[in-house]
Amino acid sequence: MVKDKEEKTDIAQEQKFVPILGIRQKWFDIALKLYSVVFFAYSFFVIREKFSEGKPIMETTEAIFVHLAAFSVVETVIFVALFQGVDILMYLTERFRAKLQRQIEKARAEGRAEGKDEVYQEMAAWNNRRLEAEAKGIPFDEQPPINSQEKPE
Repeated sequence: MVKDKEEKTDIAQEQKFVPILGIRQKWFDIALKLYSVVFFAYSFFVIREKFSEGKPIMETTEAIFVHLAAFSVVETVIFVALFQGVDILMYLTERFRAKLQRQIEKARAEGRAEGKDEVYQEMAAWNNRRLEAEAKGIPFDEQPPINSQEKPE
């Protein structure tokens, strides 16, 4: 009885799992079929229209190829945008994130270097004041700019 429940649970979990590549393949199949239907429908109408004009066969054939070439470019762009647009956007987003991450890391590194320079300058100025006071015999009780516990990175 317990095994039956476990088996049913396992089967239910397996049925909930949907492979993404399978979905993408079905989506691609739908796009390809739709692309073909649209192209052949447009071809049918162009051929019918051009032959009804009564022009010579070479001129008609040339006009048909010009129409179909232009249409196939436009149709390809539209279908790529519709059916691959999400993938393209995900790719561009990932590239943007990577570039942004590189810029952030570069800015952090530059900020750390600038911060270290400022700390060293403050320490050098403090040390110069200390040495001047020591040379003049004046007591110097100014605290250093950074405690030994707060070390810069």
